[in-house]
Amino acid sequence: ASEESLRWADTHVHADTPALQRAHLALAWGGVYDAYDLLEEALDAHRVAAGYFEGTCDWMNQANTLVELAHSLRRVKDLDAAMRHCEEAMALYSRLDDPRGYTAALDARADITCALGRPAEALPMAMDACDLAARHRDPYIQHRAERTVGRALSGLGRYAEAEESFRASALGFEAIRRPISVAASLNELGLLLHRDGRDEDAVSVLRAERAILAEVGADDLSALDRLIAEIAKARSTNPSAAVADPVSQRNRSGR
Repeated sequence: ASEESLRWADTHVHADTPALQRAHLALAWGGVYDAYDLLEEALDAHRVAAGYFEGTCDWMNQANTLVELAHSLRRVKDLDAAMRHCEEAMALYSRLDDPRGYTAALDARADITCALGRPAEALPMAMDACDLAARHRDPYIQHRAERTVGRALSGLGRYAEAEESFRASALGFEAIRRPISVAASLNELGLLLHRDGRDEDAVSVLRAERAILAEVGADDLSALDRLIAEIAKARSTNPSAAVADPVSQRNRSGR
């Protein structure tokens, strides 16, 4: 439905269409591409949106777009650029006195720090983001930050605490009816359980993720199907075997 609306909007873009409208359209396309895991397309759209917003001096939406751009850059593993844009967004939110935006950027910064292999540094940032989001009654960012806390704890080898954070994230997203985000948190949980040698539980969680994605109309679940099959096979033939991780390699945490 989003695609249909955006295609309609595209047909009404002309040479005299204001930059602000073009910026919002590009930002919306970036969100759709990100949901489809079309990472390069999402990155291009977010770059276009950032360029338009900068020219309009709409600093709030510029900050919002910089956070989305940072997420896109992290997903394509351009981590230095992701961190730079994230910090730019945090500075803008501070000047604009927008605590909710700042919290979203703080969670993004923690997530990027995790991806840089610095979970000990990321953990307090993610926990602060979680607390701030709860204080400002922003459940979506709170549950994203819970997922980031789980990633940091997992990177520190604190699996029991990480499991608790991933489960809290999934349940929180379920309560606010964000099924794709539920699926993303379940994916993190399933991979953690696999790393912890609990393959039966991992398969169960990943199958729950698959059911959610199928229900919302995901087009290609082949990578997830392969992962589930490989974990199930490894469990039956060699309980201590590890398998490849095609789902996490795609890094679908845009959800």
